[in-house]
Amino acid sequence: MKVINRHRRSDWETDPNIQNALSYYKEGVEKHYLEWISKLALQFDKHSISYTTNIIKRTLGETVYSFNNYTYNYLYYCNQLSKAFFQYSLADGQPVKLQIADKTIETIGKFSPNDNETGAMNVVRGIELALILRDKEALTFYPTIPFEFTEKAQHDDIIAEIMLIFFKMLAQNSADVSAAATTFQQIQGHSQWEEYKKYVRYTPFLNDSMWRYLFGHRQEKVEFLYLPLLRVYFFILDNKQPEFEEAVYEALQLWQQYYTKKYVEQGEEFDRSFEPEGYWCIPVIAACAFAYDRGLKLKNLQSDYLCDWMIEGRFEDFELLVKGDSPA
Repeated sequence: MKVINRHRRSDWETDPNIQNALSYYKEGVEKHYLEWISKLALQFDKHSISYTTNIIKRTLGETVYSFNNYTYNYLYYCNQLSKAFFQYSLADGQPVKLQIADKTIETIGKFSPNDNETGAMNVVRGIELALILRDKEALTFYPTIPFEFTEKAQHDDIIAEIMLIFFKMLAQNSADVSAAATTFQQIQGHSQWEEYKKYVRYTPFLNDSMWRYLFGHRQEKVEFLYLPLLRVYFFILDNKQPEFEEAVYEALQLWQQYYTKKYVEQGEEFDRSFEPEGYWCIPVIAACAFAYDRGLKLKNLQSDYLCDWMIEGRFEDFELLVKGDSPA
């Protein structure tokens, strides 16, 4: 049995207030952000949906310190808000119905050109949530989002678009081994600057210097996050159990390396171990859920980056907490 444990914040052993912080996460922050959803459902406004969607995505990772029911609620509402946000943004100037918590909101859609939440990788993240929750409606909806729409996001790029092509096929259940291999090769090829720069869209702000800066971060994500994930999908689609488990293990190792990295940029020190997105490995959980529904199970690997009840789709014992006018 192979085991890979979730990393902790780098100050875990040295910060005397860390236990107080954990108590806050267990009993305070989750309910606080669920109240935001309740308020958004009661009084919808165009500014809040983007911000609330983004904060719920980030805070999902922090529920590793809380209770399973909170984790399920954040997963559920993150999925719901992601769908609603894209529906709202796509219906620019047109009437649209949105489901937020237990409320149906009727409003006029609005696209914001400065909102990078509409980019291709955000659609990929939405498909991953839908794969975990087995949300057939969302899996039908996301592939209908046109590339002309996601390309409006200012920082969108060719790597994100290639990933989205593959994930649209996953959502439509039309992906195969060849698609996974082709996507892997294309992502690998476009992670070289000479190829990548052919597809960038320059603006007064997004000049050559800025694109090179963004490319450095995306090249790192390709190496540590995207290519390892595509290897997992390759072996799922090839129905290779041992190779699937080994690919998951390697993907989690690289995920851990990425989210424990410290680096200095423009004189400022950054520490990814504080980023909540790293605490649950949602992309690999989604891949394992996809695999589980096709008969491939993790038999020789354990990791608290993963979650059995998400992978297996066991949600029946959980309770949704945003009801009526406020969270339960």
